[in-house]
Amino acid sequence: MFQTLSFRAFAILLLAIFVGSSQNLRAQEEVPGRDRDREHPIPRTDKEPVRTEKQRPNRARGGDGVDPDSIPTWTNDTREAGEAAITGSKALLIVFLDESDTQQAENYFTGKDIADISKAEAIFVRVAYNKDRAPAPDAPQNIIPVSKFQSDNPSREYRVASYPTFIVADSYGNEVMRFTSVPTASALKSATAKIAAQVDSASKKLQKNLEAAKKTWETKDYGKTLKSLALNFKEGVTGLPPQKASIDLYNELVEAARAEIADLTPEGEGAKRMTELKNAFKSLDKGFAAEIDAILKKK
Repeated sequence: MFQTLSFRAFAILLLAIFVGSSQNLRAQEEVPGRDRDREHPIPRTDKEPVRTEKQRPNRARGGDGVDPDSIPTWTNDTREAGEAAITGSKALLIVFLDESDTQQAENYFTGKDIADISKAEAIFVRVAYNKDRAPAPDAPQNIIPVSKFQSDNPSREYRVASYPTFIVADSYGNEVMRFTSVPTASALKSATAKIAAQVDSASKKLQKNLEAAKKTWETKDYGKTLKSLALNFKEGVTGLPPQKASIDLYNELVEAARAEIADLTPEGEGAKRMTELKNAFKSLDKGFAAEIDAILKKK
């Protein structure tokens, strides 16, 4: 009896162990993603992964890891930039970029040496992209030069044909050197160093023509005076003192011609004199020549 009971108890014990093990295995198999997690463990998210020095972001840097000290000082206001350049006797760096992500990126044109130039030697101006190259509908009809830099469309006036274009100019926006790729800091320094010599050379040439114009105007010779002034205007330079004086003298000639015409009649000798004045001005000022022609046609 004892042996029979012992055998039966032993069998029941084995059966209980077998049933318990089967249920435990089934429970493990039913856990979602258990096998997947075993093969591809999910990384811990309770703390940031360890990074190497190359991977570690520099908290002192700007967006996209750009060192703030390497970013140039920029302005988009041409009028403000022009005034600052003249006041501070600084050069202008006029930059024309396209709308691509590459050229609009913060780190496109950076560097400590470049940033230093923008702070000490030149005013950096970023001109908004403009594909319009059609002549302005209200373009002046005379050849008196006007500022390309202060125009409503510098891209058109500077005849920008490719991007990027970097123009180094004097304080008034007169072009000294042009780059059609990103210039180095040394190339910019070399360009700005040439500005003083170019301004001096241009001023001497303008002054020479101005003196010739003043001399012929003493005898009220419109033809010769306008010819000398035309030489200055065709240089396309603006802002320099001799050019400003040339424009003032030209305006004096226009006013004198208007006053003379007012005392003439469009007939006989009066018509002849008006025709002489029209011919003298027509190569420089189509608008004024047209005014005189309209008076002649009223006779």
